[in-house]
Amino acid sequence: YTTDFLHNYLNMSSEVSLWIANLTQSVSTIACPVIGVLTDIYGAGKVMLVGTTSVAAVGLPVYWWLLSAPKSIVPAVVGIGFGYGISCAIVGSAIYLWTSELFPTNIRTTAMGLSHNLSVGTVGGFGPLIADSLLKYTAYAPGIYISAWGVVSTAAVATAFVARANGTRNVTHLREE
Repeated sequence: YTTDFLHNYLNMSSEVSLWIANLTQSVSTIACPVIGVLTDIYGAGKVMLVGTTSVAAVGLPVYWWLLSAPKSIVPAVVGIGFGYGISCAIVGSAIYLWTSELFPTNIRTTAMGLSHNLSVGTVGGFGPLIADSLLKYTAYAPGIYISAWGVVSTAAVATAFVARANGTRNVTHLREE
């Protein structure tokens, strides 16, 4: 969606918008192996907590920066290319392990498939439609949408830590302290 936002609302050329999207994917791809090693060391839960917090932290500020300097490519390169690229790498590298380890092995595949795909399909799939429709209220709507779901995701991951600390849930992706 950010590619469309850059092109349709900030009047960047489609070529520049696509290069920003390519940069985001490249940064994410390069960062993923490093994040994978960190996941092995610290556990998927801690990495997910960092990732969801980073999504919450960069969503709105990136759109604020984009809108405060609409003629500059710097906010798009730094904010979207690197800010979103690294946040996507952190979450993308740990989410599958984190999600799968939330469930007992006898229902893991079905539960992971349903929970992950329903959430990604609804929040991510309808995200561009929702963000675009909210633009009539504020130009910062896409950033608010991203940050808001980052907060919700952070709360969900933190709940696993609390459940483990209370002894109400055995969450395998949390490493022993």
